[in-house]
Amino acid sequence: MFARFHESTLAPLFLAVALVSARMFACECAPPPPPCEAIGTSELVFLGTVTEIEVQSGGLKTARMNINRVFKGDLSKTIELFDNGMCDGPDLHVGRQYLMYTSGSPHRPVSARGCTRSRSIEEADEDLEFLKAYSAGKVATHIDGTVQYRPDEPDDNEESRTPMKDVRITLSGNGKQFHTTTTSTGTYSFRNLPPGEYAVNADLPGYRLNWAPDRLTLVANGCVEANLLMMTDRRVQGSVRFDSGAPASGALVEMVSADLGQEVPTVRLDVSDEAGHYTIDEIPPGDYYLGVNIRSAPVKEHPYPRTFYPNTPDVRRAVKISVGVGEGVQNFDLPECERYTASCPGSSCRPD
Repeated sequence: MFARFHESTLAPLFLAVALVSARMFACECAPPPPPCEAIGTSELVFLGTVTEIEVQSGGLKTARMNINRVFKGDLSKTIELFDNGMCDGPDLHVGRQYLMYTSGSPHRPVSARGCTRSRSIEEADEDLEFLKAYSAGKVATHIDGTVQYRPDEPDDNEESRTPMKDVRITLSGNGKQFHTTTTSTGTYSFRNLPPGEYAVNADLPGYRLNWAPDRLTLVANGCVEANLLMMTDRRVQGSVRFDSGAPASGALVEMVSADLGQEVPTVRLDVSDEAGHYTIDEIPPGDYYLGVNIRSAPVKEHPYPRTFYPNTPDVRRAVKISVGVGEGVQNFDLPECERYTASCPGSSCRPD
């Protein structure tokens, strides 16, 4: 039978696990990366023709391919694949040719799916053009991307985002830094980079980076697409200190909407660090009360009495803080007389 695999004792168990996984988990894929990025995240890249397909119990398919051309990986003349119907991937048919991006040992069945760029030969013109240059060593290693402005929630969606020009992009890696700025269409590019691990950052006065990939792994003759999001920089920051001037660490600093008519008041918070510093960002426009433990009871981790800005336990004497639509960073220092005892059972607490 066709289903005899190179490692016959492991293959049935391997396929059983794949089938159970297909039943238990759903899969939703993002748009596939460009070919120059996909080849860096795939262990095996090859062009092959399906010669046999067998449907196992439960709907799992196994397929055998003749390898027509290898672009990456140590492959023999044939390879076996399993198709559990999960995630994106081509529907395999006998006699059809496919360009496969996959991973795993070529001596066991490898996945025909899994959020990759695998596709039929009829849909692979862009890939084959890149792979031809890749095989000839004529591809520049590079990192590209776009920077878009992300509106405040709940208005944010992909259609509402707009490109941002003149954003300074910094790429750090291999002990070096590289700089460029975005074009009028929000795009940027770093060419002829050495392979390695990189971090990317974006800077534009009045805005802050909202989202960026954690780390970028760049392989030789490959690429990474790193798209970034920025938001208006609405930030409130400052320090929490005792009357003596010493920093108050572990203070729960809260901003609460001053609109008492809100069914669910807007709340933003941070915890002061060892130097007493706090930063609250992603603040929607509006009026707020700022303070320490203004909605929370003192506990061991945050042992401070309720205090509104500028320095009162009474909300009627608190000063409202306005956050406008435009960008801006506002600084407010918060005094604290004493901390509560570590046991701190709530309103019965007493200062140390």
